[in-house]
Amino acid sequence: MADDITMQPLDQRIEWYDRHAAYNQWAYKMLKLIVIVAAALIPFLSGTEGFKPPWLVGGLGVVIAVAEGIQQLNQHHTNWTNYRSTCDLCQSGRCPRAVG
Repeated sequence: MADDITMQPLDQRIEWYDRHAAYNQWAYKMLKLIVIVAAALIPFLSGTEGFKPPWLVGGLGVVIAVAEGIQQLNQHHTNWTNYRSTCDLCQSGRCPRAVG
């Protein structure tokens, strides 16, 4: 199918959306994994008697805030779902046309 010159732009568009959907899915899941692990460690470390260094618990809170801020700024979840939907539309032959 990629040999057909009329299908090359569509194939390239599908590949682009697929690649970007996969990256945004990975980024979203990695940031969420960081948040979950850091959030789970805070009560565990806080409850540990004589835990040293105490600033680590606060540092985990900072990690959570930064990871969530990056996710909100880059909108990885929204991009993932939008790129995946567009890729699926292109694969079914109903790909939106590029404007311009």
